[in-house]
Amino acid sequence: MIKRLIVLMLALVLHTRVRAQVISGNGGGGGGPVAIASMPSTSVGFSGTPNFVCGTPVTATLFKMTLTGNVTAPTFDATCTAGLILGVELTQGTAGNTFTAPAGYDGCSIEPTINSVTTIVWDANGKRISCDSVLWTAVNAQTISYTALASDDGKLITENGASLTLTLPAAVPSVGWYVWVQNLNASALTVSRNGLTINGGTSNITLQQYQRVRIESDGANYKSEVPIVAGTNVTLTPASNGLTVTATGGAAPIISNARNFTFASGVTNELPIQFVGTGSNCASGSEQVCQAPAPRAGTIGNLVVVTNAAQPAACNLVITFRKNGANAGSPGNLAVTIAGGAAAGTFTDNTDTVSVVQGDLIDYQGVNGACTSATITGISVTYQ
Repeated sequence: MIKRLIVLMLALVLHTRVRAQVISGNGGGGGGPVAIASMPSTSVGFSGTPNFVCGTPVTATLFKMTLTGNVTAPTFDATCTAGLILGVELTQGTAGNTFTAPAGYDGCSIEPTINSVTTIVWDANGKRISCDSVLWTAVNAQTISYTALASDDGKLITENGASLTLTLPAAVPSVGWYVWVQNLNASALTVSRNGLTINGGTSNITLQQYQRVRIESDGANYKSEVPIVAGTNVTLTPASNGLTVTATGGAAPIISNARNFTFASGVTNELPIQFVGTGSNCASGSEQVCQAPAPRAGTIGNLVVVTNAAQPAACNLVITFRKNGANAGSPGNLAVTIAGGAAAGTFTDNTDTVSVVQGDLIDYQGVNGACTSATITGISVTYQ
């Protein structure tokens, strides 16, 4: 109860001329008006649509409701003036009962956990309701790995250090115990379940910079919100004022050549970007016959060349990706070298890439030394 009063007091200091007056709830099942100023000090059951009378000079109240039924859109008379802060501490008497915001308020409908307490504070001036999921009683700022304590109940625990771990208690402190955890560091923060489960699972939670989750106890294990996780081809860029989500074009299509061919001794010949079956290379000086226009802007990389025989020891074979009649790539040319004497196998360049725009003319070029090359069975690249 002390913790809930602290929550209310934190809200009250944000408003001028607001004096804390702790008043408890009265029963209401659709009967006459309930005078806030004369409510008893114990929590009494509420259901239906109670009508509250604030009176004067009530400027702030905290009262207790045990939900014996659904409480839907309670009303407040004209004495509940703008600037009034009303705190309702809810305890669920029967599973399934809910509390819904007053009519005209931008707020929430909640179902408190049975035998636990939820605090709602709404501000008649702003006509909004905030569930306690956005409130905490204090901040526990940490710069080293830390194990949460029973006394952290209701607190926001911040971590700001490289590759830290926030460890949850190995034995849950109590039903309804909860903490908020936020990572302020550029490195990831691990929230360790400490041998218990989180949402029924056996995985820890990883928080990227500025991410925050609420974790609470059900008496045996933990329940938690889940952070946003970047999937394939998605990049999350956190900032103190927002999270940028960047998605790329998905899986890269593969441009593949499937063909058995060799390069004659001492030649420089071009190859078409895509072909199937047997046929001739483009002779040196007739590269335009092999060139194909890029269908869209993109990035080409991951060059793979496959041979089914050894490259003769007397010469090397170099396969290079070409753009607009020139070798291309960054930081170096997108190319593979099959050294003289290399056994049959797969040869790759997964480092260099080529940026193209729609209409760029693309092909391959093979440069062979003074021997007949190994037989090439396939060439491919990815196109993003």
